[in-house]
Amino acid sequence: MLYTQGDYLQQQGRQKDAIAKFDGAIGIDPQLVGAHINRGRAYFSLGQIERAIQDFDEAIRLDPRDALYHSNRGSAYATLGQFRRAIQDFDESIRLNPERALDYINRGGAYFSLGQNERAIKEFDVGIRLDPQRTTAYLARGNAYFNLGQYQRAIQDYDAGLHLDPRRTKAYLARGNSYFNLGQYQRAIQDYGIAISFNVRYALAYRNRGIAFANLGQAANAKVDLDKACQLDQKYC
Repeated sequence: MLYTQGDYLQQQGRQKDAIAKFDGAIGIDPQLVGAHINRGRAYFSLGQIERAIQDFDEAIRLDPRDALYHSNRGSAYATLGQFRRAIQDFDESIRLNPERALDYINRGGAYFSLGQNERAIKEFDVGIRLDPQRTTAYLARGNAYFNLGQYQRAIQDYDAGLHLDPRRTKAYLARGNSYFNLGQYQRAIQDYGIAISFNVRYALAYRNRGIAFANLGQAANAKVDLDKACQLDQKYC
């Protein structure tokens, strides 16, 4: 009963109330794996990552063959910046269930964060093959290609991601940066403008657009944007 109530509260977004119910359920039956995993997810949602990991640890001890439990703990370790430990958990999750796209994407994200862009791309490739509608995979792979200086391939991935979800503000900035690095300043300016239309306080977009204007010899437009960037964020002054 307490577990069911906790599950309902969690679905309603009432994480603290859900945790109280899961506490009660675990007090009655410490072996109730569902209560541990869901309490861990509730703690994760609240940003209490270490406590989430404790519950994921216990869920894995009770049922080590559930791939999703390893995946959840991997995401928690990644949130803490412990990317190598995250990769170990994603490895195990994939071993147990090799058809789950998100684990490859998350493992790719961990490799990306470690600066291993080529390895990250391989992971994103698999994730996209398994789930071609996953916007984040295209954008993440685009970022990896960008880091490798493969700007045209990055643009192709940003195009694909934005086709799936045209409101990804940072993707316009990233695509703009790719065009900028290819010397296509007018197309970069267009993307920076779209990013600004979604977020009028996007200081970095103003800064980058200002530099693109300057490279085109449009000094007045450049000054307006660079002044705006400085006004919004002192680090751009």
